[in-house]
Amino acid sequence: MRTQSEAFALVIEARQHLKNQTPNSLSEQTIKGYESEAQRLFAKSESDINKILPAIRDTKSKSTYHRRKAAIKYVLMQVLEKQIRLQDKAQRGQHPEDFHRHIEIISGTLKMLDTISKSTDSCPLESIRRRKSKRQDLHKLPPNWRDQLADEAEHGKYIIPYLVSAISGCRPGELEKGVKVTFSESELLIRIDSKIKVTVDKGQPWREIRYSLTDHNHHLVRRLINTLQAEYQTAQGREVVSIEKQTNFRAAMCAMGKKLWPNGPRVTPYCLRHAFGSDLKRAVNLSSDDISAAMGHRVNKTVSYYGQFQIGKSGNLGLQPTKIEAARSITHTRSPIPSQRMLSGLS
Repeated sequence: MRTQSEAFALVIEARQHLKNQTPNSLSEQTIKGYESEAQRLFAKSESDINKILPAIRDTKSKSTYHRRKAAIKYVLMQVLEKQIRLQDKAQRGQHPEDFHRHIEIISGTLKMLDTISKSTDSCPLESIRRRKSKRQDLHKLPPNWRDQLADEAEHGKYIIPYLVSAISGCRPGELEKGVKVTFSESELLIRIDSKIKVTVDKGQPWREIRYSLTDHNHHLVRRLINTLQAEYQTAQGREVVSIEKQTNFRAAMCAMGKKLWPNGPRVTPYCLRHAFGSDLKRAVNLSSDDISAAMGHRVNKTVSYYGQFQIGKSGNLGLQPTKIEAARSITHTRSPIPSQRMLSGLS
């Protein structure tokens, strides 16, 4: 058993470790993902300090390697914070056995954190599989691929969620939480307020995308309204559209895409999000802030990750919402495009 001075020295070290950590605001979804990933890795490594790094490195994906490392660090810091509280409680209650049990957990946690922090920050993988780009995959699909998929999904349970996803660009996780749809003969309003990918300074707690059929009669928008009217036997109304599991929705879309284009790219819900982003970038009535808000972003830089102006340019007219609103104003973090005067000054 450790002496009292040794135990207190560990507590001081643990407190200093927590104090030195840079605060990082994480979304609820990210935290759940980290906890699930860490639990699996601890089970695989049997919580052995000598096995945890090999377990983290056991992947062919660079992003997976860094996500695992971040997940382990996050959970270990949570354990450290909890054990410090518990040893304080044991001290006040004069429970020496509980106190020393918590001290041993603190010691093991610090050792594991030290092992991970001393490991190389660069990914140790020799051959890294390049991640396939959904944005580039859109170039390999026919201009009317969304309509063809809608035809394929017409008589299945995913037709309404599919159309909502196609014309709102919502994330699969947001669709799983539920998306509010208000419809009539002349207007369609989609409200997304599931708080997916939202933290104190990131994302949009809610956003609304409005289509007015008197201004723009896009076939996907009209198709959704007709389907909703037939499904709920009413000309106008408000419904919450959702899916049970995003994994099942993704699998259904992949299966439909494989059936339509056996040799084509893998079609997922994020293909719809990229296509939506491409449409917005071509829409003449929307500003860059509108596009960022519609995608659920807080900063204008991240909108560059979704869609391309050129995608679908030669195809049918894209989606053009008449109004977009969001909870938060857009922060401009993207580097401005140099003006001609600035460029000429460099010559």
